[in-house]
Amino acid sequence: MKELTFDEIANLVKENNPKTINVCGSPGSGKSTLSIKLSQLLCYKVIDLDDFLYNEKCKRKSKDQDILELRKILTEENIVIDGTYSSTLKYRIDKVDLFIFTKRNVLRSLYRFIKRLFTANKIKCGERLTLKTLTLILNYKKIEADIFKTLIPTNKLVIYKKI
Repeated sequence: MKELTFDEIANLVKENNPKTINVCGSPGSGKSTLSIKLSQLLCYKVIDLDDFLYNEKCKRKSKDQDILELRKILTEENIVIDGTYSSTLKYRIDKVDLFIFTKRNVLRSLYRFIKRLFTANKIKCGERLTLKTLTLILNYKKIEADIFKTLIPTNKLVIYKKI
């Protein structure tokens, strides 16, 4: 699978006009930054899954609630979804036109994630440092290969590697 720069991805989305884009990747890999840049370029709305899949006490919602939230989100067009949440991926595959995976070095992702903990004005529920998040960062390459590359059709998947 070819890795694309931001300019190449921008050209791809301008040519193909996907109505729904999902930016996925490891915590700290640059998903939010890429989502914002794409939304500004395309004049699309950014939808951060962290805002929808947690309750007000920062507890993950039930799988049924996740599915209901995703169904609402996926009725919209001209959106960039920021978030991976592999447990809900199968509910997005048919509705998302383009998946973009951010590819980063594990140590860089870990550094960026930890840096955010000290520099962000507000930490979202999905951005808290937990054992689960740390494990996800450290094992993301395996997760990416096992889950995402096998489930998503190659015509809907591109890899973004920041130069």
